[in-house]
Amino acid sequence: MSGSASPAAAGTTEARPAKRSVNALVGNAMYTIGLMRVCGGVEDSAAVDRGGTGKIHRRGDNRADATTDHFRLWMKHGADSPETRAAVAKVARMHEHYAQSYSMSNETFVRGIALFAIIFDEVTHTVGLNVVTENQKAAQVAHWLAIGEQLGVRDMPRTWADMQRANFEYEHDPGHFRATPEGQRCADSLIAQFNDRWLPRPLHPLGRAILLSLQPDHVLDAVGQKKPPAPVVWLVRGGIRVAARAGMRAAKRRRRRSASTGS
Repeated sequence: MSGSASPAAAGTTEARPAKRSVNALVGNAMYTIGLMRVCGGVEDSAAVDRGGTGKIHRRGDNRADATTDHFRLWMKHGADSPETRAAVAKVARMHEHYAQSYSMSNETFVRGIALFAIIFDEVTHTVGLNVVTENQKAAQVAHWLAIGEQLGVRDMPRTWADMQRANFEYEHDPGHFRATPEGQRCADSLIAQFNDRWLPRPLHPLGRAILLSLQPDHVLDAVGQKKPPAPVVWLVRGGIRVAARAGMRAAKRRRRRSASTGS
């Protein structure tokens, strides 16, 4: 799914109030990590960057919010709901528009579907967590296959393993995935958007280190970013792992208390 016409493309052009919640922070982080990885693709980075004039550079907060809002809507209502179908139809029209100016191969769309299906599992595995169940994997595959079909994507992988394989093969094919100036510009703007929204300027190096520590080395190479020192990567991944486990334990306790009180 080419970044040029990702769900974010349907966002507004006016400034939106910043969302300040833990869920919004996590959503923004996943958007940043995911789109940075998308922009390792040659076709995607060109379409997102648009010669340095893309929305990612000019209205980064709006683009981030629009993307996360669309993805949440699709998950909330389901891929076959009228709400999702209407939103996806807008994205399909965007695809048609940008295809007039940018190369958008079916292989790139297939890889986008595969990446979106597996991205949360990829990130959690990076920090040493195995939290996505087999049922959840099957649900992700079904969801993104339905989205892809509405977008007219052909020859999509049908299983979780095939989604993983499709993404791996695309990201290790230099014809599709390699370092470009466009990819580096996009990565720099994504990091800047996240930092500017969530962190005071003195902590921007920390924000950059966190985001880059959650990417595979080949993705960092493709988007022109230097991997943080090994001790930093270890601390970031370990810290997120500890925090995530603590959060899951707290959520489990809340569910138990709610069940015991009947609320």
